[in-house]
Amino acid sequence: MIWFHGSNGPFVYRRLSGRARQEPFVPRIPEMLHERPRVAALFLASAGIGGSFLIITRMGDWPVWTIFPVMVGAVLALSATVVGFGLLVVLALEPIIGSRDLKWDAEPLGVLGLPLPVQRKCESLGFWTCEAMAASIEQRRFPWTSLEYDERMQVERAISRWHAVNSAREQAQT
Repeated sequence: MIWFHGSNGPFVYRRLSGRARQEPFVPRIPEMLHERPRVAALFLASAGIGGSFLIITRMGDWPVWTIFPVMVGAVLALSATVVGFGLLVVLALEPIIGSRDLKWDAEPLGVLGLPLPVQRKCESLGFWTCEAMAASIEQRRFPWTSLEYDERMQVERAISRWHAVNSAREQAQT
């Protein structure tokens, strides 16, 4: 009694355990996207453009009953175009983004314990991470004049506490 043909071959339903039958379906990315992503993106974009061009130029000659299937095809063609060009843009920007040290694991300003208005003010000045703010203060490039006196004191205390915690953490690791 084989009634389901999966990606790895036919399955017999009664031979699957109850636990295996409850596992969710996990789709796999086609191998072509892993091997040649640019070719797949170009194929998607060109197929979408070709489908849209075909629909636009020939739809006037088609019978009336094909309007709904043609609209479904138009949506699929537009989706293929958008996904294809999106992949091409991501692949074109990959070397630029890869060359930057983005420090995704950097600690945000919320770790400092600053009041929210002061934190927002520092973020509006362009400081989103503790490391960036500490480096700016150490290099004497922090725009202190844009903060009030009590906000300056809060920032200085918070950065000094952050430095103390980081130095203690580094000493504990060594």
